[in-house]
Amino acid sequence: MISPPKVLTFILTCFLAVVSMSLVFQSASNKKGDLCLDAKGETCIKYFTLQDMFGYEAFKADFVLANEKQKELEEKMEYEKKLMESVSSLSDSIVFAEKIADKDSTRFWLPEGDRKYWEELFAQWEKLAENKKLFRILHYGDSQIEMDRITSYIREKLQAQFGGGGPGLLPPLQLVPSYTIQQTSSENWKRLVSYGASNDRAEHNRYGVSGMLFKFDSTYASVGIGARYKSKNPLLQKFETAKVIVGASEKPVKVSVSYGKGSNTQTIKPSNREQMIKWNFDTAQSKFHFSFSGDSTTDILGIAIDSKWGIVMDNIAWRGSSGLTFTSINRASLSRTYKFLDVKMVIMQFGGNSIPYMKDAKAVAKYVNSFGKQIDYIKSIDSTIKIMVIGPADMSVNQKGEMVTHPMLETLISEMQKISNQKGAAFWSMYHAMGGFNSMARWVKTSPALGAPDYIHFSQKGAHEMAMILNKAIFREYEIYLKKKRMEGTKSE
Repeated sequence: MISPPKVLTFILTCFLAVVSMSLVFQSASNKKGDLCLDAKGETCIKYFTLQDMFGYEAFKADFVLANEKQKELEEKMEYEKKLMESVSSLSDSIVFAEKIADKDSTRFWLPEGDRKYWEELFAQWEKLAENKKLFRILHYGDSQIEMDRITSYIREKLQAQFGGGGPGLLPPLQLVPSYTIQQTSSENWKRLVSYGASNDRAEHNRYGVSGMLFKFDSTYASVGIGARYKSKNPLLQKFETAKVIVGASEKPVKVSVSYGKGSNTQTIKPSNREQMIKWNFDTAQSKFHFSFSGDSTTDILGIAIDSKWGIVMDNIAWRGSSGLTFTSINRASLSRTYKFLDVKMVIMQFGGNSIPYMKDAKAVAKYVNSFGKQIDYIKSIDSTIKIMVIGPADMSVNQKGEMVTHPMLETLISEMQKISNQKGAAFWSMYHAMGGFNSMARWVKTSPALGAPDYIHFSQKGAHEMAMILNKAIFREYEIYLKKKRMEGTKSE
């Protein structure tokens, strides 16, 4: 048996022999690295050099190639930078910006692909400060927007840019607490809605702007409203006007509002149609206390806390709704309350609650056809109202132990986009904005989690993330609008 020391000695001897031969051959080789046995170089021996054996040349080649690729990348980036800087005209930069926006996953699908939709909106928003006008946006949605999620962030950013303040339209009774407004209500309020279970419906369909109405079951009820200071949004605390909308009433109802060291009472006279009373305040307030006394059969349709001018944005969450109940609200009631509040824009964020019941394309078509009728209904009330549809987020189902995107979701989103544009509404897809196929599974697994454990809803952080993405998409369009505005200005000079 050969001992280990002898084995090691043999290996080292062989190694040294190969190295020595390589050095000899290399010193006698030609430029091609071959050892030739004749003067003409016709008979040559190929040998392995030290670089071949230890990979130095290969490493060197890879290193050089990597450097070359890095150099090419840097040159490309520099070229693109110079290209952007050398855009021959403002018109070219607008086309470039529009192409980038339209290829992005957070794009807006606009009616006829025309950015006139945004241009008209931005033009109105920019004149609000000058004209001291109010521009109200109603943000309807399902449980994804409960607690003022998504809405509050967009409201804050729009008000900061174009003016405005206050939380907007609020119900006398909040079943799900808001994280922007602190609200307390007496225990004798009852809520009836235009959607959901039949035992929550009113005896009539005059629900008004929010699709909800509220009654108090005695001769007195109260509501306290104040901004949550931890929201760190001073515009939210800008309570300059208070409005109370009521339905038909058979007897007088007194409504009092207390604020700071003051208070004021107004009486609602009997009427067979909706009415609105309003208070204006010389100094902005941050808290109100309302008291209602008199006819408890009167429907209270909502309380609006607004600024005197600028953008106001209402959060109207319909838990469990697919957004198909607008047509079930009395047309006259909806029309009058829209006019009371001067509604200019409606956002409809629905679709998610319909997905679990969709088994095929026929079911999708049925829902989309009904959804299109909701857009028509709002347009029939006021054809000047701008409408934006926000499609559902990604939703996962369990397939063989793996959470994957619902098989009908992409079909639904595609069809919702088509019907929205056909009806003159803009469309924005949360599904595409969050990453498309199987994105909810990724959002659930992030740290901190952006998706809820049900693989359907956003977490609080996820809702905030989605709001930021939507806001960025809106202001990207605003930048394009400003470029066009500058171009028109140079033409007129």
